Amino acid sequence: MTSLDLKIYDRWNNLVFQTQDLDHWWQGDVQDGDYFAPDGVYTWAAVLRGDQYQVRSIKGHIVLIR
Repeated sequence: MTSLDLKIYDRWNNLVFQTQDLDHWWQGDVQDGDYFAPDGVYTWAAVLRGDQYQVRSIKGHIVLIR
């Protein structure tokens, strides 16, 4: 994988996190790290790019529990 575009949305489809950094993953914080997201189900979508212009879009759900 050479690049990543990861987005995480709350149940109202508001963007809570976005990164293109392969080493920066979601820690449960809301955009800009001002506060932590509440427990619940979040939707994620990622576009992965690899060598030789390979592109793969994947999506799913994650449950945040503290």
